[in-house]
Order: sequence, then C-alpha cells, then structure tokens
Amino acid sequence: MKRNIVIYFHEYRSNANSDNVNRLNVGLTDCEVYAFDINPNPNISIPELEKEIDSVLMDNPNAEYHLHFVGTSLGAWYAEHMSNEYVPHVSNYLINPLYDPFYSLQKYKVADSILYAYEHYDPIRFKSHDHLYLSLNDSVIDHSHYEDYYGMDNGPILRTFENTDHEFNGPEFRFVIEDIKNNLK
Repeated sequence: MKRNIVIYFHEYRSNANSDNVNRLNVGLTDCEVYAFDINPNPNISIPELEKEIDSVLMDNPNAEYHLHFVGTSLGAWYAEHMSNEYVPHVSNYLINPLYDPFYSLQKYKVADSILYAYEHYDPIRFKSHDHLYLSLNDSVIDHSHYEDYYGMDNGPILRTFENTDHEFNGPEFRFVIEDIKNNLK
C-alpha cells in the first residue's frame, strides 16, 4: 500500500502547530500529516527540513510513497524549493506564495544575515502540476498581476479567491483538502 504523506510548511512568524495543520489532519484521514517548525534562515532550515522529511520516509523505507507539500506564503516557497529534492514523488499545494523571499521579506525588517541568505536561492518556479491558491485581496502579497509573475501559459493549476486574506484559514482551505484527496495515489 502506498503511503500518502502530507507535509505542511508554515508561513513566516508562524509554527508547526497552526490551525491549517489541524484541518489537514481532520480532513485527510487516509494520509499521514506532518509539520515542522521552520527557522527563518534557509541555510539552517533547508538542511533541517531535509533531515525531517527523510526521517519520515525512513519510518518505512520499503513502502512506496507520494508526498503532498502544502505551504502558505514563505512556507509555499519552502514547499516548492524542497519538492525539487523529491521529484517525481511530490505534488505541491501553494497558498499565497512568497515568490522571492529576498525581496518580499525586506518590508519585515528581517535581520540582514537571514535576508541575504535568500539571495542565493532562486524564486519560485512553478511546475505545471502545482496547485496554486491566490487571495486576490491579500493584505501581504499583491497578486493583482499574477498572470505576469506566475507564467500562466504552462503554469500551475490555479484557483483565485476574492473574499479571503493572506492566512487562507477560512472555508476556502477546503479546496486544498479536496485537491489533495483528488490527487491521492
């Protein structure tokens, strides 16, 4: 039997105990759901996340698996970045993604040592099978010109929402759960 493993990547200034993790646990009873605290410095967090994910996979090393990475804001950047390490066994569900942390985090007065660590990493490069959820009234990230930034021609599977904000923690989150259920392997 194939393992369906959901890993949630939280947003900046959040943690692994977010409400969305609880909603994934309740809504995805046929999946294993995990979340890990993410250090804001990618030079620290990326190796830590690789170790955590590999540890989950080693729980049953002979089992087939499919990963479902769910990320919100900066967590979406991490989900997309980390998915490159686990191709072809991963699907991404990216909520109001922070496209380029080096530029986007500047308005939060992040320490230079953290901010400049992102300078060495690429912005998000969406894949055609990624699921992208955008709040068009997002108070943190302006998605009004998303067609210009997200390469919609061969880009991700897109859902836009008018009446939700950046956190995406209202009833609209059910679409993420439904899309994961429809993509279970």
